[in-house]
Amino acid sequence: MLVLKRLTRVVAVVLVLGTVTTGAVLWFSGHRMFAVASASMTPALPVGDLVLTAPPRDVEIGDVVTFPAPQGARYGYVTHRVARVDSSTDGGSLTTRGDANETVDPSPVDAADVVGVVHGQIPRAGYALVFLQQPAGLAAVVTGLFSVALLWDLFFPEQPHAAAARPQRAALPRGPVRPNEAAVAT
Repeated sequence: MLVLKRLTRVVAVVLVLGTVTTGAVLWFSGHRMFAVASASMTPALPVGDLVLTAPPRDVEIGDVVTFPAPQGARYGYVTHRVARVDSSTDGGSLTTRGDANETVDPSPVDAADVVGVVHGQIPRAGYALVFLQQPAGLAAVVTGLFSVALLWDLFFPEQPHAAAARPQRAALPRGPVRPNEAAVAT
């Protein structure tokens, strides 16, 4: 059981370190994750999906891009499809539109403001991202992991080494024992 416990700990540490390292490398290379919070891009991006963006390169018509929302908007970022690219302005501008919207967005987006181009999505994982961004969400995950560790120790306690686990025998007197001496209590 001790080997299983140690193996489980090693696997858990490797998974956590691998996830953190991969996340850090992707973050510093410009990749981001966003939760879809409105139905403006349905059916391509349903509410609750997690979109994965890569750094923008050459944005073309039909690409789905993420950019900061205009002032006073309900959400911090908008993810819409590029309807038109205007390269005549300084740096270029994009006209965007949500797939479920009938009209284009009211104001063009500067190409330099694009945070990323969507290159993948994970269905319903956006709910987990939103949950983890809440202070109570992160605390709940940490508390849950701590609870699992405590329960593991409770139900699978560490066994001492086999030699230390054997009970010690009392020293027996050497030589012949006389019947009268064995029965006398002092």
